[in-house]
Amino acid sequence: MKHFLALAILFTIGINSIAAVDNDPFKDAEIITPELFGCVGDGVTDDTEGLQKAFDYCLTHNRPLIAHKGKTYAVSMTIMAHTTNDIQIDFGGAVIMAIKPMEHIIDLDNYDIPERIGHSSVVNNLVLDCNSMSGGVYCPRACKISFNFLMVRNCNLKAFRVVKGYEVFVTNSHIHCTTGPESYGIYMDTGDCHFDNIVIINAHTGIFQLSSINFYDKIHSWLSHNVEGSVFFHLVDGLAHLEQSYCDTAEKGYVIDGPSVLRLIGCYYYNNPRCYDSKNPPVIFHFTKPELTKQASISLEGTSFNTGGLDVRISNEENHHIQISHCFFNPGISGNVGKFTPTAAAGVEFRRAFGIMGDNTRFSTPASEGNKLVIDADITAPSKGKVVVATLPKAYSPSTDQYGMSTVIGAKGEAISVPVKVEPSGEVSFQCPAKVKAERIVIDMEYVN
Repeated sequence: MKHFLALAILFTIGINSIAAVDNDPFKDAEIITPELFGCVGDGVTDDTEGLQKAFDYCLTHNRPLIAHKGKTYAVSMTIMAHTTNDIQIDFGGAVIMAIKPMEHIIDLDNYDIPERIGHSSVVNNLVLDCNSMSGGVYCPRACKISFNFLMVRNCNLKAFRVVKGYEVFVTNSHIHCTTGPESYGIYMDTGDCHFDNIVIINAHTGIFQLSSINFYDKIHSWLSHNVEGSVFFHLVDGLAHLEQSYCDTAEKGYVIDGPSVLRLIGCYYYNNPRCYDSKNPPVIFHFTKPELTKQASISLEGTSFNTGGLDVRISNEENHHIQISHCFFNPGISGNVGKFTPTAAAGVEFRRAFGIMGDNTRFSTPASEGNKLVIDADITAPSKGKVVVATLPKAYSPSTDQYGMSTVIGAKGEAISVPVKVEPSGEVSFQCPAKVKAERIVIDMEYVN
């Protein structure tokens, strides 16, 4: 009898447990929508509670959350979307709109999955209206998730931010900000994330990268007004790879704020004079500290820089060591663009004379560190003893005496190899042999400054 009662109790507990598990009021629903949880979606009713319940249900039961174009869900608090399941959202162009100030509209975290190898977390067709009182998407941790056709509009804070994680993809998206000083388009604290085909409008800082390695392809960031203090790309650390991206009307194109690596391939730079309302002249590359010119590595390939008729500087630091290959610079851009020109000394006439800037950064190998100096000059004045050939621009003068070799051609056609000295003053000279009347000198050397 005791055994029978025990079995009866266990059977009852089991039935109740199954009932609890199966107690899902929406298990037979073909799709899960916010309206199932009491949301109205009229843009006036506060749908925070219902929308949060909809997110909680779908994340718990691993089901997609579906909404429809034409709906606007007003929220007064951040919607939390933290889960160890995959996230699947398709809002069909429906809007979530902030009606009270908040740091961000959605807080999304899907990182607590050990050894996650799948990639089925997707957020599609979502519009966030920050209503000039909030940020957009905040991911304290995100892993292997794609955002497609995301729009964040009227944002006065950070439109899209990821703090930790990897393999976050954002494609075919739009970000519209309010030009306020706290507005950011993309704000990255982590790496191995990819952004492509994104338009960023009126973000005071288009892209901010704090660390790691990230990839940006076909990003167009532009401002229509309130340009003063604005930045297209702010790089603190790590490597940023930009391809076919467009910096359009910003006071500072690229701010280098740490020992980082910046690679531009096929990019474009321009300032629209009808939109440029800053009292400060635009600068393409801005180093926050002079020493970063040697601690950061910047290379440009196939990139075009146009002024829009404005007085544009290539850099706030003359001695910038930017590596340039097959690029176009509008003649109106001031500052050096990879080459520098020596000044001929008295009694010297150049046939050709130029310098090519070396890397001189911690990223280069010793064999490629030196600036290259090429001078082919006629000595028109009598030459005995020390002969000064040229003076280099101050930015390219070495910190200590540097030496190289040259070929001196005498009046009788004799060719003699002689040492060349480049001094910290920028003076380039050689000692003329006593029995030779130097009429021409050819210098081809490298030196480190």
